[in-house]
Amino acid sequence: MSQRLALRFLSGSHEGESFPITGGGLTIGRRPANDVALDDGSVSGAHAKLTVEDGDLWVEDLGSTNGTRVGGRKVERMSLLAGDELSFGSVRARVVEEEVSSAPAPASASPFFEDDDEISLEEPDDVPAAAPSMPARSASEPAPSMPSAAAAPAPRPAPQSAPAARAPRPAPVAPALELDDDDGTIEADLDAFDRRQKGSKAVTLAVVAVLVIGAGVGGWLAFGQGGGSDEDDQQVVAVPAIEGNLLGADFSFEQPVSAAAWESFGEAPAVLSRGRGGALSGRSGLYGSFGSEAGTEVEAGQVDWAAEMSERVRVRVGQVLTGTADFAVEGDGWVRAGILFETDAGVDGRGNVLWGPPGRGADGSVATAAMVPTGVTGARLVLAAGGNATVSIDDAAVVLGAELPGPGEVGELEVATTGPAASAGTVVLARSDRALVVVRAARDASAHAAGHVLAVERASDGAPRIALRLGAARGATERRLHLEIPAATGDVARRIAVVAGGDYRAFGAEFEVEDATQLLVGRGLELVRFEFDAPVTVRGRRDEFGALVDVQLGALESVGVQLAFTAERGEAATLAAATRRAGKEGRLGDALAGWEQVLSRFGFQDDLVDEAEATVGSLTTQGRQELDALTQDVVRAAFFALPGVYDECAARARDLRDRYTAASGATNPVREGANELLERIASERTALVEAIDATEPDRSSAILEFLNRTGQEPLVERLTSDAAPGSDGR
Repeated sequence: MSQRLALRFLSGSHEGESFPITGGGLTIGRRPANDVALDDGSVSGAHAKLTVEDGDLWVEDLGSTNGTRVGGRKVERMSLLAGDELSFGSVRARVVEEEVSSAPAPASASPFFEDDDEISLEEPDDVPAAAPSMPARSASEPAPSMPSAAAAPAPRPAPQSAPAARAPRPAPVAPALELDDDDGTIEADLDAFDRRQKGSKAVTLAVVAVLVIGAGVGGWLAFGQGGGSDEDDQQVVAVPAIEGNLLGADFSFEQPVSAAAWESFGEAPAVLSRGRGGALSGRSGLYGSFGSEAGTEVEAGQVDWAAEMSERVRVRVGQVLTGTADFAVEGDGWVRAGILFETDAGVDGRGNVLWGPPGRGADGSVATAAMVPTGVTGARLVLAAGGNATVSIDDAAVVLGAELPGPGEVGELEVATTGPAASAGTVVLARSDRALVVVRAARDASAHAAGHVLAVERASDGAPRIALRLGAARGATERRLHLEIPAATGDVARRIAVVAGGDYRAFGAEFEVEDATQLLVGRGLELVRFEFDAPVTVRGRRDEFGALVDVQLGALESVGVQLAFTAERGEAATLAAATRRAGKEGRLGDALAGWEQVLSRFGFQDDLVDEAEATVGSLTTQGRQELDALTQDVVRAAFFALPGVYDECAARARDLRDRYTAASGATNPVREGANELLERIASERTALVEAIDATEPDRSSAILEFLNRTGQEPLVERLTSDAAPGSDGR
């Protein structure tokens, strides 16, 4: 007895029937010309085909209307194993293993011939050995064993430079065809048979059937798991047992594909294939071939990366998860592991993955780590690959860890990464079991963020600070940081502020600042301050999960982050007391400058921040009201042409300016407004006086003429006497 793969239909017009999959494969569709004709309206005329290529079984959709699915997932082309369930439209089928007898069947049992067929086939003098289209395993060979909960953990095998299943395998040799002398010749009228079958493919099948019947070599056509040689078996690496692995039995991709196991990752432009091409242990793994470096132009029909995600595992808040996988790369490619969190409702938040650092080179392992945040009950492992290479991934695991990698406790917060501290994929700033800020190195080209490497360093002098450094990127032209601020940590509207040009600005909705030198996130003991050595552009927006902030760093390669402010609290209290005193003494410029400094330097003090924001607003409003009143008086002075009113307004403006001038030289809107008003007063008064001087002779003559005409000679004499040379003008 031997084994072969077959396609057994679970529904439709062929329900319960099995169709052997030979080296010629199978075509499936509604047209009668297909190897399997399905009488179902959901099936296209030429729907799909199954082919055997280099020992693997593949299914390929032929552009059908309703698609071809494997394990509930729509596919264009995918490798298959025994047990995989397929759907052609609404018709379901399963790849199964069948036992077939190697004994020759009687000629009369052949369905290929009828009584009037005449077939002549002379016995060959020498029958060469024939090689099968795929390697087969003997029926007695046990299936690959899977780890169980009771099995003792075994060490993971060292990754190989290329998948074990890709090594050249010796082809089993078919037995020489022997015929008894009494058999003579087998005659066949191939032309008549060709006409009856209407196709060269039928002729080929008939000839093969004759060989099988005459020589009893049915096992030679067996496919898949049967008929392998001992040497072939020795090339299969045992599937490792991974202690504490939270993933199901399909962690090494040996099980049939199902909707509950690995599935496509929505952000990726393509999915990874599954089959022997990806096996680093056992007989199956994930793999893909990519024709372009990520982020660069790709050739037609090619993609730059693909990803799959695992089944959902249950997790608890505060747990530390570590995800790993082994990989092998042929070419210039990369592999990355990430963790995606979900709520009970299956919502994955913003869809962002906590990626670990990319793995490159011929072989190795990739890892990622993350702490389960508040509100999360499930997690998935995401495996991605891309570049200009053929990539294999196998033996994935998600295990519980004791603590996250990274610097650990710095100041008043916990600093963790999704990879080694020297090459972090994502930096998480947390307190207790809550993530306060999640920092990523972002790039425009692709959602998997495989560009700049984000590294974190603790301050060498022991200060509560870290430095985020962005290394050189492949295909990325601009350095950017992407910050996520979860809403669970408090009111996001009061948790984001930017210092630009020395001014503190708090934001609660969408904003953009082009000359920012500081970014403050959080309040009180949960404050984080990002400091930039050169002005940067900061953009923020809100969503239902909190806030998202992008920082365009340009050429900056490092960002300083302050995580604790204990030593500054005393200084903040001293500054606040001096600022209050300045306000009481009427030194409003010093008061404004002091409160602005409180906001920019000591945003960790909630009570002081509230007082500073309120006082700055009050003093600024008060000054603007005085400026508005002065401006109205200047308008009246111009209307009535009264130089004396201009003089009074100038004195009041100088007083306002002096009160709002800070000893430190810091500017504020009121002081600048008073200076502008003084310049206006001086300009308008000068113009008014010049106009009066120019029209004075004419005005005096008109007055004297009026007085003479009205009989007021004494007054005329007095005015004339006052204007005479030598008089004192009184």
